[in-house]
Amino acid sequence: MITEAVLPQELMDIIIMNVDTAAQLAQCSLVCKNWSYLAMKIMHTKMILVKSERGAVKLYGHLSRHPEKIESIVHLDFHLDSTDLSIIIEELLALAITPNIHKLTGFVKSDRFFKTLFKIIDDTPSELEKLVELPKYTGDNDALAIEQALRFKSMYDGLTIVARGYGRSEIFQCLLHQLDRFKNLTYLKLMGFAQGLQGIESVLKRSSRLKTLEIQNFEYDSCNMRYMPTTEVKHWAAAKVKRGKSLQTLIVESACRPEFIDYLMFKYPTITNLKITGQLVYFASDCKTSIIHDLNRIFDAVAKVRCKEITLIIPGYYEPWDVAPSLRNHSENIIFHFKEDRGQRNLVLKYSVNKLST
Repeated sequence: MITEAVLPQELMDIIIMNVDTAAQLAQCSLVCKNWSYLAMKIMHTKMILVKSERGAVKLYGHLSRHPEKIESIVHLDFHLDSTDLSIIIEELLALAITPNIHKLTGFVKSDRFFKTLFKIIDDTPSELEKLVELPKYTGDNDALAIEQALRFKSMYDGLTIVARGYGRSEIFQCLLHQLDRFKNLTYLKLMGFAQGLQGIESVLKRSSRLKTLEIQNFEYDSCNMRYMPTTEVKHWAAAKVKRGKSLQTLIVESACRPEFIDYLMFKYPTITNLKITGQLVYFASDCKTSIIHDLNRIFDAVAKVRCKEITLIIPGYYEPWDVAPSLRNHSENIIFHFKEDRGQRNLVLKYSVNKLST
């Protein structure tokens, strides 16, 4: 039988250093005095899980008895699904967050958790330069989520921005105007914007490093986006639009107007994957002529994209043979079907091309 006494010190060090979690190290510390010393020395460099008030009390008590261990804590993982926050967790944050902390991970629903965290950071004499990750906020306070993003811009490689009731608030506008300071931002999702082409360009021009862009529920009408022929869109874009050079994937789930697609294709000439889903929007009194013109215009705009899938609901009472014969050079890639919506039978067009393998 092999006992602790006959194991070389180097081997014991290797064993303890390869234990994954703080909980397992706590078990190792019960083996013997020597293992206890090694386990306790390494324990605080591992991820420490805090998922209850009871666990926070135990950790706070341990650190209070062994303050020399506080500086070695590098990773706290929080699983807190309550909107309330106990005083002991607030005290634990104040005790355990030092300039040596690397990660605060997990998910937290409490607003007070993040307000406490922000205050600690503001009061910390030296910046938390080693901190590279924060818990995901799962609450409903959009302003708090924006404040977190603005404080820790370098941590964000992806953002979802929703323009709704608070869309004109000062902190929301601050986020839009500081997007160019998110140096690692490669994914952006915009939802509910209703500002026309100039408005969305004012946002996207500050996000020059994007690789993936999603747009949902982009709302427009004659008040914020008038009809513009292709030549006018291109003339305006040439003078006003900052072209992106890195975008690869574009996903649009929104009512669809050809001006919008013309603009996006001009702005992002490097797109290789495109998906558009929504209802075709038109304004002309001659509906059938306008629909056919706008469909051809959209297909022409996306012609250079190698992999694309476009699914459009065509409003009104139309059959496939009303539309298909006039779609020049595209009919072989189109499938039609019908969809019921609020008691109305609408024609749905699906246009799909995949040239990535050629």
